[in-house]
Amino acid sequence: MIDTHYPDFAELQMALARGAAVGSPAEAHGALCGMLAVRTVERDAWVRQVLGDPMPDPADVLTIELKTLLQQVYITTVSKLGDVNMGFDLLLPDDEQGLDLRAAALGKWCEGFLYGLGLAGIDDQRLGDGELKEFVSDVSDISHADFDTGGGDDEQEEAFAELVEYIRMGVLLASTELQIANRRSTLH
Repeated sequence: MIDTHYPDFAELQMALARGAAVGSPAEAHGALCGMLAVRTVERDAWVRQVLGDPMPDPADVLTIELKTLLQQVYITTVSKLGDVNMGFDLLLPDDEQGLDLRAAALGKWCEGFLYGLGLAGIDDQRLGDGELKEFVSDVSDISHADFDTGGGDDEQEEAFAELVEYIRMGVLLASTELQIANRRSTLH
């Protein structure tokens, strides 16, 4: 049976830092989701992209650990994006972390998502003029937002949870619409 749980965010963040990888777990996951929303992405190609160039020594114990964690992120994401029960969620720090840290990670996730869409060849023209374009515009706004979370009271926590849910559902919408459009364009 395949484990379909994301690795611990903090563990992945430490592994990325030890591996001198560029970006955060949230940003890497956002990029993967952006690419997968459009088309199939090979696991090893995404792992190489996260690890950067030049690739770390593949025999190094830290590299092996990091690749294993990234492969788990990939497997879980592919599985959850294809889940008819909408089990997909964003890879962000857990709720025990401060709201300011989670909000910053959400901004990075959004940056990664936009980057992934761009890598997959999505531009304004391919987005059309409907809900999908509005969603991507919202993601862009969120990626540039300066979150003032104050003390992280209940109202702010609720607003953050609603924002994460909006993005989660938007990614599912984007994945459905962009993959259908991609299949149509390959048939013609």
